[in-house]
Amino acid sequence: KLRWPASNAYNINTEIQTPSNKIDSSRKICVHEQATAFQPDSILSRPDHPRSTMPAEQKPVVVTPSSTLQTSGGQTEGMIRQNALVNLTPNICASRMIAKPHTASAIHHHDDEDTVVFAFSGVGAVVSNGGKTRQELKPGDFCLIPAFAEHQEVNDGDEDVVWAIIRSGKEPKVVNLPGGWGTS
Repeated sequence: KLRWPASNAYNINTEIQTPSNKIDSSRKICVHEQATAFQPDSILSRPDHPRSTMPAEQKPVVVTPSSTLQTSGGQTEGMIRQNALVNLTPNICASRMIAKPHTASAIHHHDDEDTVVFAFSGVGAVVSNGGKTRQELKPGDFCLIPAFAEHQEVNDGDEDVVWAIIRSGKEPKVVNLPGGWGTS
């Protein structure tokens, strides 16, 4: 068992906004300044934390230079999508999205894939909730777009918006909604 000195533990109440826009203040963060006798094997040997088995053959590390990216994959009007890491593993893929100034994507979703966005440059926005919610992304910001969440990317600015897009499938899925919001 791990033991933490009681004098070094602090409970900090946090408010977390849930997807249903309710504030959840029941979660607590416990901060520890110092741990005594941390033993990672004790965690890995627990039945609820099974130890992974190293495969006999390891896959190589793959690097895709940005200079080699070309327009590819599912597209929506107003956006340039460039696949970077696709069909390499069954559970994750990556691409770069470039939104030219004063453009907006078609309303779309990404089927059963969750999407993480990292805003690399420019200031853009994700519109969702039937067009009622607009959330701005500045360089360094992250965004989670859940599977099947209808949304639209927008660049109202005068410079390119560049985002790294990570999805929970082996290749990006894009389902455009020509009929607009709620026509999935």
